[in-house]
Amino acid sequence: MKRDGFTIIELLVVVVIAAAIVAALCMFDSVRENWKRCALNLVALGHAMNVYAGEHKQLFPSSDKWCDLLLEHTDVDEERFKCPAGGEGRSHYAMNPNAEPNSPGDVVLLFETKGGWNQSGGPEILSITNHFERGCNVCFVDGHGERVKAKDIDKLKWK
Repeated sequence: MKRDGFTIIELLVVVVIAAAIVAALCMFDSVRENWKRCALNLVALGHAMNVYAGEHKQLFPSSDKWCDLLLEHTDVDEERFKCPAGGEGRSHYAMNPNAEPNSPGDVVLLFETKGGWNQSGGPEILSITNHFERGCNVCFVDGHGERVKAKDIDKLKWK
């Protein structure tokens, strides 16, 4: 017996598969956009840290008040402290208290962490879960930002 077209069931299966593909592509674009916006936030905060140092005897803000001091003494706004994928919290970034303006350029200055404010520390508070455990964004003393894969976190310099 010869058929002239698709059955309703076959058509529905094709529509559902197509919708799933479109949804997956949209989600991937959203994840990629969040990574990019997060990286731009960190670079902007790194720039603000260097501006602050330039106006304060070549010292970064104290690590226990760095967010407050950047808001008070630079032109960053509070939205820069939030990773778009970070969830709850006033800030999703932390400062490496060992970083100084004269540290080597590849020393971590700022990095992603869970929500909080004026957070500082090292790899023990670094979060790779803001972006589906693929890694995190980091800003270095020289002002450049990088997306660091989870498997490469242990290669970061903290002093």
